Amino acid sequence: MRAQLLTSPVAHVLAQPSPAARRLMLLCTRSLLVLALCAAWLLCAVYNAGAAPAISARIQKGFASCAIDMETSRFGTLRCLRTDTLRETYNKAREDMDALREHKVRSCWRQPWEELRDTFLSIAISMPSGNIAAQSVFRAGECQEALARCSHLGEDYRMALGLYEAVYRAFPKSVRADDALLACATIAARNLNDRHGALDYLGLIEKSYAAGDAAGPARELKSSLAGKGTVQAASSKSRQPVLNNLTWQPAGASSVEVRLDFTRRTDARTSLVRKKNADLIVMDLGDTEVVSEIRRGLRVSNSLLRSVQVQQNRKTTKLVLSFARVGTYKIRTSKDALVLTVQNKSAKPAKTAKGRGLPYGSARTAAIAMNDSAVRVVTIDAGHGGIDPGTLHNGVIERKITLDVALRLGRLLTDNGFRVIYTRKSNRTISLARRTEIANENRSDLFVSIHVNAHHKQGINGVEIYYLDTGSSSVAVATRENGSRNRVAVRKVGLTRRILESRKLARDMQQNLVSRVRRNGYAVRSKGVKTGPFFVLATAEMPSVLAEIGYCTNEREAALLKTVAYRQAIAEGLAEGIMAYRDRSLGRLTAEGRTSRRTTIQ
Repeated sequence: MRAQLLTSPVAHVLAQPSPAARRLMLLCTRSLLVLALCAAWLLCAVYNAGAAPAISARIQKGFASCAIDMETSRFGTLRCLRTDTLRETYNKAREDMDALREHKVRSCWRQPWEELRDTFLSIAISMPSGNIAAQSVFRAGECQEALARCSHLGEDYRMALGLYEAVYRAFPKSVRADDALLACATIAARNLNDRHGALDYLGLIEKSYAAGDAAGPARELKSSLAGKGTVQAASSKSRQPVLNNLTWQPAGASSVEVRLDFTRRTDARTSLVRKKNADLIVMDLGDTEVVSEIRRGLRVSNSLLRSVQVQQNRKTTKLVLSFARVGTYKIRTSKDALVLTVQNKSAKPAKTAKGRGLPYGSARTAAIAMNDSAVRVVTIDAGHGGIDPGTLHNGVIERKITLDVALRLGRLLTDNGFRVIYTRKSNRTISLARRTEIANENRSDLFVSIHVNAHHKQGINGVEIYYLDTGSSSVAVATRENGSRNRVAVRKVGLTRRILESRKLARDMQQNLVSRVRRNGYAVRSKGVKTGPFFVLATAEMPSVLAEIGYCTNEREAALLKTVAYRQAIAEGLAEGIMAYRDRSLGRLTAEGRTSRRTTIQ
C-alpha cells in the first residue's frame, strides 16, 4: 500500500504531463528523428561513394567480357542486376519488346527502344557468360536496329551493327552468332552502303556456320551483291562512283579547303556563279551517286563555306557549294578525292574552327562539327506573358518569374560572347507558334524555354529539363504548357538528329543547374531530364529544351522562387549548362554522316 502511494504521483504525472513536459518530449523525439535521418543519409552517402566506382567498373568489365567496343556513356540506364532475377527480367523485356513492335504509335519512339536495349545489356553485363548473355546482347541489337529503321540515322545503324558484331566476337558458339553476322551483313549492305563489309560478314558465315540456318539467307544476299539481287550497291550501276564523304577545314585566314571522297576516281566540271549575297561553285559530277547524309544538304556557321546542296536527277548529279565570297579557287585530285581550295583575299580574318565534316573511317561516328563558334545564337523564351499569367500558386505568378530568369540568363550569356534573342522582354502576349518563329527567323543555334511547374500534390518539388519526344509520359505538364495547342503534330521528330542534340543539351543544363543551385547553398531536388510533347519544342528548327525551374505549388520552393538570389542561381546554372554544351561540342558532329567500313573480324 505504501509503495502504491509513493508511485502513484509519478504515474499521474506520466499519464497527464504538463504542457512544458509535452513540449520537452516532442523536442526530444524530433531531435532523435533528425539524428537518425542524418545517420542514415551519411551511411547512404558513404555507401554510394564506395559503390558507384565499383558498379561503374563492373559495367566496364561486363562490356569487355561481351566484346562491346563502345563507351558506356552512350547508354543511359545501364545497371547491375541480381543474378536470381535475370531470367525473369529477360522474359519481361521480351514481352515488352513484342508489345512495342505491335504498337502503332510507340513503335517509332526513341525512348522505349533505348530503355529496352539498355535493359537487355544490363542483363548481359550482370552475367556476361552463357546463353542468356548472348541472347541479351542480340536482343539489344534488335532493339537498336528497330530504332534505326525509324530514325534512318547512320549512327543508330552503326550502333546496332556493333552490338550484333559483339555477339559473334564474345559468343562464337552461340546459336545467335550466325544470325548476328547475317544482321551485320544486311545492315552493311542495305543501310550503310558498305558492300565490302557485307561480303566480309557473309564470308564468315560461309566459313564457320555453313550448316546453320543463316547460311541460306546469307547465300541469297551474297548473290544479290554479286549482281543478281536488288541491293543498290550491286545493281547495274555498281561501277558508279559514290560521293561518300565531305569535309572542310580552314586553309588560312581567308580561305577554306573542301575535300570530296569518292569510292572510285571521278572527274568534275565546275563553274562559278556570282549572286548578290553569295558566290556559288557548281560541280557537275556526272552519274555519281551521293550518300543520303550528304544528299540532305547542310549549313555551315562562321566559315567562308555557307552551305552545301545536292541537285540530282536520273542522269546527272550537281553539288552546289555556297560561299560568302570567292576570290579565286582551284581543284586538285588526290587518289579517289577532289580537293577544292577557295580563297577570298578581301575577307577580314575571322575566328575559324578546326577541320570538320563527314569523317571517313572504320570506327568513327561521322557528322558535322559543332564548336564554340557554331553555338553562338541562343533564343530565350520566357514562358507565358500578357493575358496568359501561367500557373498561380503561393503568391507566385509564372509569367513574372520566367521573365526575370530569362533576362538574367540573357545577360549572363551576352557577357560570355553569345548573341541572345528574346521572345519577349516585357509582360506581353505572344503565341506559342510565334515564339519558335522568332528563333527560326534569327537562325538561332539553341532554343531555351523557361517555365514554372505545378502539381496537385503540394509535396512535389524539384527542377527538371524537358526535350521533345511524343513518346513521353509527361503529358500532363505538356498539356498545361501547350494551352489550346494540345495536339502536337510531329513527323517522327523524336528520332531526328535535332532531338539527339536536344537531349545532350538538356543533360548538360540539368547537371549544371542542380550543381550551381546547390553550390549557392540551396537544397534542390533533381528530377532529371525528361521528354514531353511540347508545341514550342516541336516547331523549333534547332536543338531546344524546356526548363521547369521549380514547383510553385510547393510552399518552400515557391518562397525560394520569390527571392532574387535564388532566381540568380537558377539563371547561372542554366547559363553554365549552355556553355558546357557549347564547350563539350567542340569538334562534335551534328549532321549525320556516313562511315564506310571494311570489316575483317579475326
